[in-house]
Parts: sequence; structure tokens; C-alpha cells
Amino acid sequence: MKLGTERPMSKNIYIFAISSAIILSIVLAALFFGYHYRVKNLSNRDPALPAADNQPDITINRVHQTATRDGIAEWSLDADSVEFIDNKKEAVLKKLSVTFFLKNNQKIYLTADQGSVNTESNDIEVTGNVIVKNRNIVMKTDQLTYHHAQRRLITKIPIAINQMTSSLSAESMMFDLNTNKAFFKGRVEGCFSESALSY
Repeated sequence: MKLGTERPMSKNIYIFAISSAIILSIVLAALFFGYHYRVKNLSNRDPALPAADNQPDITINRVHQTATRDGIAEWSLDADSVEFIDNKKEAVLKKLSVTFFLKNNQKIYLTADQGSVNTESNDIEVTGNVIVKNRNIVMKTDQLTYHHAQRRLITKIPIAINQMTSSLSAESMMFDLNTNKAFFKGRVEGCFSESALSY
């Protein structure tokens, strides 16, 4: 009786062990190939492609925008193209020009290779060949930020200013559009002609 019952159990244990080994092999193989596929897929991903958060929701060519406060236009913007990234509340611009409207019908003109506008605050940040013109004054830098609430143009990198026969350079600048005055900081150097000093 005992010998007769031991044979089927041994056979069942053997079959169970073989089945378990096969199942374990299949699971390990699936995990390995799945992991290998994910690694290969990630390694083949183009690093230049932007993350999903930076993907534009809409792209428009040749755009014009005007920002107003209390019904009065404070600046107008033109760009060759704009990409709207809604989750960042940002509009990314290429080849842009901005006209700032001051008191007494005065205007300041800004151009840059690229920039961005915060669609909630109307703040503007521009980079690349940044040029600001005010009458006969020309200011050049590589990065500039416009703070809409205070109406200020600010750069924290070197800037060069030229006015006819005079020139000035500084490590940073703040230009107040409300008062039409500029403030320079950090190694301010200038070259002025006699005609400029006579005014």
C-alpha cells in the first residue's frame, strides 16, 4: 500500500518541478526581453527631441500682438513665427520686433533673434542680437527681459550704448519706460565727444 502510493507522488513532484522550471524560464525570458526592448528603445530616442512638456500646442507664422492696460496700448509685437506651449503659459517667438509706447508719443523699438512671452504676465524675454533703439540712441546686448508690471527693461549681462559721437558700456542695465531713464551698474565706461558734453 505504501509503495503504491509513493510512486504517483514522486511522479507528480517530478512533473511539478519540470513545469515550474519551464514557467520560471518563460517569465525570466519575458522580463529580460521586455527590459532589453525598453533600454534599446530609450537608447534610440533622439536626444534633440523636446520633452512632452515642451511640445507646442499650436504654431503660427507671422503673428502680431498688442498688450494694453486700461485701454491704452503699452507695446505691440511682431514675429516671424510663434509656438504656444499652453501648460507653461508661454509663447516662443522667432525673429521678433517689439514697439514700446511711452508718454508724449515717444516709442522704443526692440529687435531680437528669438524670445518668449509669458501669456499671463505679458513679461518678455529675448536673446540673440538684441537691439534697443530710442531716438538716436542704440543699445546692444545678447539678453534682455521686459517686466510688464513695472514696465522695465533689464539686462544682467554686458551692454553697449551708442549715441551719435558718444558711447557707453556697462555690465548691467535697468531702463524704466515710465520715466524714460536708464540706470547702469558694474564697470561703467564711456567715451564722449566735446559736442556731446556741450548739451
